[in-house]
Amino acid sequence: MIFNNRHIFLFEFKDYESINKLDSIYNYNEVEKILDKNFVEKKGVSQLVSMIKRLKGNSYFDEFIINKKIKSHTIEIYPVLVVSNAFYNIPALEHYLGIKMSEKMKELDTDFKKVHNLTMLDLNSLVELIYYNNQFDLVKCLKEYAFKKSKFNENVIVPNYPSFRDTFVRSDVLKNGDFLTRFLKSTNFDDNEDIKAMPDDFFKQRGRG
Repeated sequence: MIFNNRHIFLFEFKDYESINKLDSIYNYNEVEKILDKNFVEKKGVSQLVSMIKRLKGNSYFDEFIINKKIKSHTIEIYPVLVVSNAFYNIPALEHYLGIKMSEKMKELDTDFKKVHNLTMLDLNSLVELIYYNNQFDLVKCLKEYAFKKSKFNENVIVPNYPSFRDTFVRSDVLKNGDFLTRFLKSTNFDDNEDIKAMPDDFFKQRGRG
């Protein structure tokens, strides 16, 4: 848990390897059962909801916010599910699990100001963000992403589900394209003349295209 003023970030870590044959199943109901078993029922989403539930009426938490002079009805909760395998960090799955979490949250009687939509991260994305951007601020990015998701409209023919990785990681790679160019030149793959001839802003030019 990260406590940032009136913003609480709750993290649940799931160390899943790729579920056997999940990428070769074409029956929606079967896929749904597998996802519910591994990410919703007693794991992942349910654990995050349980964490939120435990905050209410917790004497240590109550004492903490009293000392900080914070009222519970002004607190915003940001639930984050972190997976070890990037295979699961796809927008459609995040959206599906977000719906499941919203359904479970309706059963809770909390007086928090807001519980934001679920955010899914994978460890590779976090590493890339930190590596390519020395000024990376996870809390700031999570707040920005929560705002973006609040503006998302799924009632269109082809919903463009938001993605934390696409929102922050790709832009950082493009901004640091000169680093990638220097890296390729320094590796000297069989003294490749094509790589040597690459302009220093090669990746930035492609990023604008």
